[in-house]
Amino acid sequence: MPLMGEQDSGKDIMSELLRGDSPVVVTREQNSIEQLTQYLRRLESQVGATPPSGRQGVQGRHRRPKKKATYYLSKRVIHQLDMAHGNLVEENREGFRPRLSKSMIVEMAIQAALKDLESRGRKSEIMRRIHAIQKEYAKTKPCRVQASRPAPEK
Repeated sequence: MPLMGEQDSGKDIMSELLRGDSPVVVTREQNSIEQLTQYLRRLESQVGATPPSGRQGVQGRHRRPKKKATYYLSKRVIHQLDMAHGNLVEENREGFRPRLSKSMIVEMAIQAALKDLESRGRKSEIMRRIHAIQKEYAKTKPCRVQASRPAPEK
């Protein structure tokens, strides 16, 4: 259906596009981009490089695969992370690469805690903190003792 002020040409443009029958319109920019892409592919094939995928740049080749994870943190820890991140970024103003992110700080902290746990076991800092939390929890929670039920009669 033609829009107001347009004439119906009788062509089914959508069908032409889906079949690939529509005329190809090439702008100078598209032509330049295509030529550049072909040139880069030739260069990559000459040196045996594989084209980077996604958003990876030069630094992306050195990244480890990551997976998104969501954990709940206390407001206090989130505030401390924000402050630590701000302080570290301020101290490393000279263009620290890779960019220092909160994720990087959290990953490093977890790696350090796990390494400590692996090497020191029950004497590690994380085990000490877990035991302290368990003791505090035991103080605040009343001990539940189930009332004994009378034995069923025979």
